[in-house]
Amino acid sequence: MTMIVAGKLFVPQGREDEYIQAHKGMVERALSQPGCLEFFLSKDPVVRGRINLFEHWQSPADFHAWKAETQPPQVDIDILDAEVAHQVIEDPRVAAD
Repeated sequence: MTMIVAGKLFVPQGREDEYIQAHKGMVERALSQPGCLEFFLSKDPVVRGRINLFEHWQSPADFHAWKAETQPPQVDIDILDAEVAHQVIEDPRVAAD
């Protein structure tokens, strides 16, 4: 099983790059964690103020271990709204065996 976390965050328009830069260290730490296959924040190319979030973890346990130990940076940028979903996906290659 793998775990996908995907969504969008909304910050004040014009502060997207600042928010992403402030979280760069956290993203780098996540990518070095056991089971982290992908982790990124990106500025939406169409919707101003929107930051796209995507995480792919080898297992839900890896994701939960990361969440238990991570400390997001203190940033003076308000998150105006957020929609984030977590989905556990069973690997079809494993299910077919």
